[in-house]
Amino acid sequence: MLVKRNGSFRNLYFGQLFSVFGDWIKTISLIGFVFHLTGSANATGILFLLAIIPQITVSFFSGPFIDKFNKKKLIIYLDFIRFVLGIALVFSVYLEQLLLGLAIVFITNVFSAIFIPARSAFIPQIIDKDDIVAANNILLVSFNVTMAVSTAIGGVILAFLGTHNVLLLSAFMYLLSAVFVFFVKYTPSTEKVFEQTSYVKQLKEGYSLVKESSLLKSTFLMNGMRDFVTGAVNIMFNTIILTHFLMGDTGIAYGYTATAVGFLALGLIAKKFIKKSVLENQNKLANFSLTMVTLYGVLLAVTFSLNNFWFFLVFILLMNIPQGLLNISFESSVMHNATDTHKGRVFAFLMTFTRLGYVFGLLMFIALSSVLSVSQYGWLLCLLLVLTGIINKKIHSTNVEEKPLVSSNEVYTHEG
Repeated sequence: MLVKRNGSFRNLYFGQLFSVFGDWIKTISLIGFVFHLTGSANATGILFLLAIIPQITVSFFSGPFIDKFNKKKLIIYLDFIRFVLGIALVFSVYLEQLLLGLAIVFITNVFSAIFIPARSAFIPQIIDKDDIVAANNILLVSFNVTMAVSTAIGGVILAFLGTHNVLLLSAFMYLLSAVFVFFVKYTPSTEKVFEQTSYVKQLKEGYSLVKESSLLKSTFLMNGMRDFVTGAVNIMFNTIILTHFLMGDTGIAYGYTATAVGFLALGLIAKKFIKKSVLENQNKLANFSLTMVTLYGVLLAVTFSLNNFWFFLVFILLMNIPQGLLNISFESSVMHNATDTHKGRVFAFLMTFTRLGYVFGLLMFIALSSVLSVSQYGWLLCLLLVLTGIINKKIHSTNVEEKPLVSSNEVYTHEG
């Protein structure tokens, strides 16, 4: 297993598990904090905005910065900065300073918007190319299981420790993550990166790279649609459990548990479905994507048409398997095919694109929820997913020969 035989990946893996756990228990604590001071459940929605805005804006401009610098050092610095901000957040909550607390949350999310694509660009530099699928599989499964567990037990931890102590614990998770990354054995890429070109030109170059590559256009299209669907599904999930099945918070916890089990099942089969040959062959990747996106769409539509809660949980479990396979295949494809000098920009642009998709999906569901039932909307999403898979296959069929994921006119210097 990759975690056992690759010490560098193991250190990154455990560091990120602690970080993800800290993120989720912090979120639960902040929801309670905002509700306590405002008395409004709707006011907690501002936490979503404070997270999504940096992911759309800051990540877009962070790509050249990520590509230029030593990824290991950058990740450690970002974790340490978030640790310091986490301590400041504890004091703001203790003083019940809502605006100060929200400002700190926003600044923390700005650094997180740089951290996430930096981590994605860093992973291929500490593992062998043949291990990329395994690495993404392990991380996706572990992150989602950690999210589900953190959400399920977060309320218990909060009640036992109190808001201030939970936020303090969350801050130290960033520090612990930095310590683990410090022990990663890492030699900066020997590929050369630009230095003398302007920042704007570097951004344009990254955009041109995506525009000219059918592989990257495919990745952006499929991931953007997946997050568009996720934006709606996250609301539909809560709506159907609370208003149709009338299962309350217990039902939500069961739903997250089913999600976690689905991702655990995904972890057992991902490597069997996603072969190296799929990542390297456009037609195979397009056919695989069309199959998975169709299966995901049909399972999604059936899931939100069911009238039995326990069958609903089974289909939630099943639905997350093809969705997860899509995620792993495209993340792995970028890691496998893009050069180290471009990964930062590609993943930064991808984050911006997918988060925009998430927001549009959420807003579209809100706009149409008074016209369409949850069941009807599920079938609409199924149709959109299948159409996207067909369009994606068309993109590949019209670009038989893929251009290399490199640029033609950079001025270079060694990465340091």
